[in-house]
Amino acid sequence: MLKLIAAIALASVVNVSFASKNTEFLDEGNLLVKQLIEVLIQDNVCKSPIDCRRDGGFAFSKPERNGVSVTVYGVKSKELAAKLLQVCVTAFAVNHIGNEMKAEIFSVSHAEYMSQRLFGKAAPAYFLKLEK
Repeated sequence: MLKLIAAIALASVVNVSFASKNTEFLDEGNLLVKQLIEVLIQDNVCKSPIDCRRDGGFAFSKPERNGVSVTVYGVKSKELAAKLLQVCVTAFAVNHIGNEMKAEIFSVSHAEYMSQRLFGKAAPAYFLKLEK
């Protein structure tokens, strides 16, 4: 039993150490999400950042080991998807956002995505991976 507790404690320390390293690009990811939400508001997907989280057009970033990963839900038009992807490309090229970026754009809302079965989840309509 003591060995099991020690193994769990070690796993927790390892997870915390990896998580702490992944915060290096947190501010850049949050800035990118802010820019993506501005595009969603301009295209009338939502009226405010709060509406974007509630009504679709939900966007978030996750720091990764070498950069960031961003996900946007509720994008129905390919023209809007192109604008969002361009914002990601520009941010990656201009801002210090790490050595890699992943962007996923879903046509379904976040609520629709989360309500799907684990093995029946919708694939992103667009996926972009950038590396330096």
